[in-house]
Amino acid sequence: MSVRVLVMGATGAVGAELVRQCVKDERIESVVALSRRPLKDSHSKLKVIVREDFLNYSDLAEELSEIDVCCCALGVSQVQVPDPKQYTLITLDYVVAAAKALKSANSDVRFCFVSGMGADESEKSSVLWRKVKGQAENRLREIFGNQLCIFRPAYIHPIHPREKQMWHEYFWKPFFGLKRFMPQFVTDTVEVSKAMINVSFADEMPKMVHNAELRTLAGKL
Repeated sequence: MSVRVLVMGATGAVGAELVRQCVKDERIESVVALSRRPLKDSHSKLKVIVREDFLNYSDLAEELSEIDVCCCALGVSQVQVPDPKQYTLITLDYVVAAAKALKSANSDVRFCFVSGMGADESEKSSVLWRKVKGQAENRLREIFGNQLCIFRPAYIHPIHPREKQMWHEYFWKPFFGLKRFMPQFVTDTVEVSKAMINVSFADEMPKMVHNAELRTLAGKL
């Protein structure tokens, strides 16, 4: 089997780790990363496509037609982008635009999406990130049906820290030491990435993966 994986959000903590784990995985033939800027890492299996427009993919239709699996970690923290319109654009609109383009290019493509614990499927939450993540989940369900797996991690500890860490990451860092005792609340970027990759190879993907399930799924081949 030769599998080609698309990674979206490759400059974020989870997305960057997804790229690392994908290029190391012998089941994956090639990796395409869509990014706002060039990546620091390079590999013979990796192709990086740098672009500014994350709403229109008509120029990538041929490229997307060859994608078997999309691992999407595209999004941003509300701490980084407090403006509701901008946050919604990045976290919802960009994701949905990419999903529609992928589905149009290849009806068999599988989609693994990093959401978050507490996302509100009812879309009624007064908390912006919960509402918008819930909206993203629902739009993706409409597009992909059984070809979608939603991941709802809690605190994700970056095994490979960002170049510029945000203040809240310093606050959460001590909680990583409790990961063994609090599997429902703490995970890390490697665990999330491996779980996403392994799930994408399953005969039948689960509809949703919660934080406590990530450790087991990350170890399955």
